[in-house]
Amino acid sequence: MNKGICIKNIHTFKDLGFMLAKRNISIPKPNRITEKVPYQNGEYDFSNLNGEITYQNRTLSYTFDIAEIDTKEMELQKRIILNWAANVINEEIYDDYIEGYHFVGSYNSSSWNEDFGQGEITIEFSVYPYLYADTETVKSFIIEEETSIVLNTESSHRIIPTINTTGNFLISTDNGTIAIGEGSFKDVNFFLDQNNIFQITGNGTISFTYVDEVL
Repeated sequence: MNKGICIKNIHTFKDLGFMLAKRNISIPKPNRITEKVPYQNGEYDFSNLNGEITYQNRTLSYTFDIAEIDTKEMELQKRIILNWAANVINEEIYDDYIEGYHFVGSYNSSSWNEDFGQGEITIEFSVYPYLYADTETVKSFIIEEETSIVLNTESSHRIIPTINTTGNFLISTDNGTIAIGEGSFKDVNFFLDQNNIFQITGNGTISFTYVDEVL
């Protein structure tokens, strides 16, 4: 099977017929926030002042072989893949070599190399630094009076879940206590770390729905 990438249900080999020659998945670079004080050795690093380090977008680079009998046909093939790539804006990007996760990003640039009827086109995408899991995770708990629960995620950083309940609950975390009513709840101030222990007071079922994000 010839592997490639798939965006908006269009696969580079299965649908467009382009052979993947090379790929390069860059490692995201952290945003370093530092401050130098006069007459002090070194500097202060405030990169995780909000509780975790943030990262810059990463770059995905894919090189495809284009070999045709004449220059006219080669130009046509080049135009096909460029038109496809140029319309990628904030789309899910699935790499056949990465199972269970995908990127989200946009077309960034391209370059072309040609030598005696053999061409190579390289397409670059700028994407969110974390990969998203292909499927949501749902973890449900039955709460009676006051219950302690342990909830662990696969994420490399904090993520915001959707909480669905069948009753009224108080959830106590290291950051304080929140009250939620029956129904669905999501708030940027309530997040999941990799390892979480919550004290929940109430009666009924509570579930946490989230998508893991990994480096």
